[in-house]
Amino acid sequence: SMRYLQMERKLHRSIGIIHEIKRKQRCLNGSTIGLPEIQIIERSTNMNTEETIRKMATLESKMDEIEGQLVNLDYGLNGTQNVLYFSL
Repeated sequence: SMRYLQMERKLHRSIGIIHEIKRKQRCLNGSTIGLPEIQIIERSTNMNTEETIRKMATLESKMDEIEGQLVNLDYGLNGTQNVLYFSL
């Protein structure tokens, strides 16, 4: 009968949908990460951030030192230039 064919079609459509859902779930299981993995990534990121901050502080200190040396060098060169200028 017609009603039987409609029900059979709905059943096959439902089975197809269930298969599609299961296929998508299998794909998701391989690509998802859990809380432990997230915590490991967070810890690693925090450690990298702290190390980067320490390195930046060291670089800033070195840059300040170099800047001081350049100021002294500039002062010395200006003094030498003045001595040469006045000795001519």
